[in-house]
Parts: sequence; structure tokens; C-alpha cells
Amino acid sequence: LCVSPYIQYLSENFHAGVTTKMFVKDAGGEVTGLTNFQGTLAAILDIFTENGRRWYSEQLQQLSEIHQIMSYRLTYGQKSWLPFRPHFEQTDATPNLYMKSIAELFKDLSNVSFIVEHTSDSRHVTSLIPVATKLSKDKKCLTGAIETALTLGLMGYPFVMADGIVLDPEISENEQGVDNKPSRELYIRWLQMAFLFPAYQYSIAPWEYDPDIINIVHNLSALRNNLVFKEIKDTILQSEVSQGSPIMRPVWWLNPSNLSVHEMKITDEFLIGNNLLVAPVLCEGVEERDVYIPPGTWENI
Repeated sequence: LCVSPYIQYLSENFHAGVTTKMFVKDAGGEVTGLTNFQGTLAAILDIFTENGRRWYSEQLQQLSEIHQIMSYRLTYGQKSWLPFRPHFEQTDATPNLYMKSIAELFKDLSNVSFIVEHTSDSRHVTSLIPVATKLSKDKKCLTGAIETALTLGLMGYPFVMADGIVLDPEISENEQGVDNKPSRELYIRWLQMAFLFPAYQYSIAPWEYDPDIINIVHNLSALRNNLVFKEIKDTILQSEVSQGSPIMRPVWWLNPSNLSVHEMKITDEFLIGNNLLVAPVLCEGVEERDVYIPPGTWENI
């Protein structure tokens, strides 16, 4: 379930929040600041106020218990979506500290997992970090997801999730396909890549294409269970991740002293743990590719 710390101006909770002073203030530091969220005026919860933090946590916990919600997706803007020159209850607070603090609030919820779209310095909080895939205009390729996921892993965020395809607004509907979707082939390429991430989420459902796509999804699900889950459940990998190592690893991970591999800047391959090498085809109309194979004995699957 998608949730956010924004309270719309016309909602029942807005008046109560203003009365109890649990919203971020405007530039003057006295009046509740308003900002634009999804096309409407809204206030944003001041996570640094004790009553605001407690109220929000109780609402989330109650919602999950009543409706048996197992996972939340925390969605909110970056600092440009805050009121102009925001004033927090905590005088030394910053937008980055806000991101860290609200992630910590979700960590304290009972029996609920969560996905955080934006975060800062919250490596100690176990949550999924979504990574979007961009659609290239010139070569009709999938870009961005692997390199971003690898970077996050090296920064200390091992639990990354392939989060669907972001359609480039500069590409017309005719270029992108029927109903503004990627082509069938490019969608299959995304599935082949995403199913080998630690986690994935559809932005476009498989049944929006044809029955054959659904069969492909079933086959990829079986492959994922046999390969990715097996590797992630490996006790050695779990121990390494608990000590700060990523799940998705760059190909130089097995031979970090080889400077020539670093210089190659390979951003379209990755390792899951130390035993699963993934080299997906990411462009439409392409049926073969070059693959860098790290040292060791590898079996083609």
C-alpha cells in the first residue's frame, strides 16, 4: 500500500494536524507550510514532533492490523517538494535527516515490511529501495537500473528492487508502442533482467500484452526460484550482507585488484552473490552480446 507523510488541505486530518502543530512550518516558522503534492495543496508531517511521529506510527500500525497490510511503500518528494524554507521542530533538521528519520519510523512498525523511494543515511534500516529502468530513445534500450542498483549496493543498501520501466516523456506514443507501453520485445527484455534482481515490481502488468507473455513470466518465476532464491538464501551470502556486502555485485567483485576490469566500466552485467553471473540483453532487436566472465569455472544456464 502506498502511503506518504502528506496531508491534503481538504482532508479531515488537516485541521487536527494544524491544531496539534504536527506539520512542517513555512518560512516564517509560525504557520503550517503548504506544498504541492500530486496536484493538490498539502501539509507535510513534521517527523521531529513527538505527537506527529506518534500519531503517524499509530495510524500506520492500526491500518495494517485492520486490513492485514503486509507491506507499505513510502512515497514522498525530495527537498523541492517541501514548503519554501521549511521550519522543523528540531532546529538542526535537514531534508536528508527527514528522510532518515521517517525510514526509522517505518522500521519500528510490527509485522510490516516497507519500500522507501527516497532515503538518506539509513543503511541501518532494512528496506527495499526501488530502482527504475529508463527507456532509451536512440537505441530502444533499457538503461539505468543495473548501474544504479550496483551503486546503491556499494553504498550499503543491498536490498534493491527493479521497479518497472519509466517511459521517456520525450518519446512519442507511436515510438513507444500501443497505449504508451514499451514494445513487446523490450518488455520481455525487462522481465528477463528484473526477475534476476533481489526483488522486482511491475509498472506494467504482463496481461496487458498477450497470453504468451504470461507464460514467459511463469517460466522466469521458476528460473528465479531455482537460481536467485537459492543464492540469496545461501548462509555465506547472508553473512556477507549482514557485514555490509551487497547482494548485487559488480563483475570486478571477484577480482578487485584487476584494474583493467575497473577501466572497462561494465554496467550491463552483475553478480548475485559470488556464484550467479547475470548478463541480460537490454536492447530491442539484439540477439547476442559480449560477456565479461570473471575468473573461475562457470556454467551457462
